[in-house]
Amino acid sequence: MSNSDARVKVLRVPDQYNPTMRMRRIISRWAGRVVFYVPTASKTMSVSFDDGPTSPCTGRVLDVLDKHNVKATFFMMGRCVERDPALAREVAARGHTVGSHSHYHQGMGMFSEADAEEAIKRSRNLIVDATGQDTHLFRPPYGAMNDEVRAACVKNGIVVAGWTFSSGDWYGYGQPRIASRMAKMVCPGTILLFHDGDKGRRGADRPMTPGGLDQTLDFLLSEGWSCVDIPCLLDEWSKPMCDFGSDALLLGMSSNPCPGGEPGVDVHLFWDTPKKPPRAYSVSIGGTSQTAMMPDPNDLEHRASTLYFRDVSREADAVQVRVSVSGLGTHESTLQVNQAEVSRRV
Repeated sequence: MSNSDARVKVLRVPDQYNPTMRMRRIISRWAGRVVFYVPTASKTMSVSFDDGPTSPCTGRVLDVLDKHNVKATFFMMGRCVERDPALAREVAARGHTVGSHSHYHQGMGMFSEADAEEAIKRSRNLIVDATGQDTHLFRPPYGAMNDEVRAACVKNGIVVAGWTFSSGDWYGYGQPRIASRMAKMVCPGTILLFHDGDKGRRGADRPMTPGGLDQTLDFLLSEGWSCVDIPCLLDEWSKPMCDFGSDALLLGMSSNPCPGGEPGVDVHLFWDTPKKPPRAYSVSIGGTSQTAMMPDPNDLEHRASTLYFRDVSREADAVQVRVSVSGLGTHESTLQVNQAEVSRRV
């Protein structure tokens, strides 16, 4: 066959499988916004890690993720990447998504826009140099930010990625408690938070994290859950539970028995409240009603609002929940109570 007869067939990678196109799509929609939960009906969730990379914890976490064939999102600190670029490179090489957790572990609630931009760019440049993977995901230390930080993120095409529930590994919880906590709190669209370091400290370890993660994934995957990185989870975004209008968007809710064997159930509400001041709302189950304030849009640590209903049986399979926002309306929904018992599997 002559060269003139030769034909090269070029296969175009669909956008949903092309990381560059996927990230461009995410940036165009989410830059400057806070993403901490994704409304979806599918049993899909995400795990994420802060404060690394550090040895030996990050390597052990990577081995656990490989064991379960799970991809995660690692929010790296610039000083850790600077100290161990090879470990940062290994995270990306194993197919995980990387994000920035700033250079130093400083709360950014009082930062100017210029200070925020410098902190974001410094860690971002180190991550790109070490991994070859540009990052458009940023998680402020302690979940603390302000309008100036948000403006810096918009300017630089950065998506602010929070979390729905924390594993408690930073609090010293043991492996079974971490797994039990995550199994009870997970719901479709959640972003779970673990740590593979300790605020950038050299040689810091999180000895309970790899084992707790292993038990968590062992249980969740056996229950039919899919675990993906945060960009893939954002592709699952569907219709929120209720749009009350006036910047009061209820993305979803979940419920589980109160921890520690206490009577009653917890109800978690996931509000998207981009503006201040926060509004008051009330939640009723049966004859019990509670009033609370929607979360501050710049407080990532408390974006998932939790109310405790002690008069409801912790053995209940479902509860009828009524959410009211003064002057805007009411939403009623039947909420399944997550009765998962990880201790039966591990």
